[in-house]
Amino acid sequence: MAQQMQHVINVEALSYPPVIPRVPGLNFPFFEGSDEDDPRDWVVKCEEYFCRCGASEPQKLGLAVLHLRGKASMWYNGNHVGINNWMKLRKALCSRHEIAVLKKKLLKVKQKFRSVDNYHQEFVKSLADLQVRCRSATSQPVDSNVEHVSWLVDGLRYNIKEHVRKSKPETISEAVKTAKLVEECQNPSASQDLVLLLCLVGFLSLWIYYVMSSH
Repeated sequence: MAQQMQHVINVEALSYPPVIPRVPGLNFPFFEGSDEDDPRDWVVKCEEYFCRCGASEPQKLGLAVLHLRGKASMWYNGNHVGINNWMKLRKALCSRHEIAVLKKKLLKVKQKFRSVDNYHQEFVKSLADLQVRCRSATSQPVDSNVEHVSWLVDGLRYNIKEHVRKSKPETISEAVKTAKLVEECQNPSASQDLVLLLCLVGFLSLWIYYVMSSH
């Protein structure tokens, strides 16, 4: 029943009644619109149907909208303003998918065994790629700064992440600054390592000199 209501809304959003041309032996494909669904495959099948049935431009949009399901249908209901032909619909659906792929890639960026600096650099690059794509598609950032901070903190190593969360950072810069401080406290600095190494080398040199002298 909910799906039927969605498609009633979709049809009413059109400025003309969609007339459905039929092609014997060929069914018009449905599109669910999950993050894994690449709309380009669906677009190719739609174009084949349009070509074989000789659909007009208004019929193309009407047919496509009537065969959106699930997330794709809900997305169209909230974004149909300005999508008044088939070309705009296919472009919008492809942009939506590209944004979902970039977001998924960003959320996979984790610190693991590298430094906070290296992790931060990759995160910021992936975030920039996502924002550029979103702005070109919708003229608006895809998510708020609060969500960006949350994503970055989630990708930190567990022993750093918990300390950063407790500090409740409001920006990425604040989160990275806190993460670096925690990292420095948990790991000796490079200069400390160098001093320790020099002391060890000096001790070994003295020991070797003592052994050689005793013989």
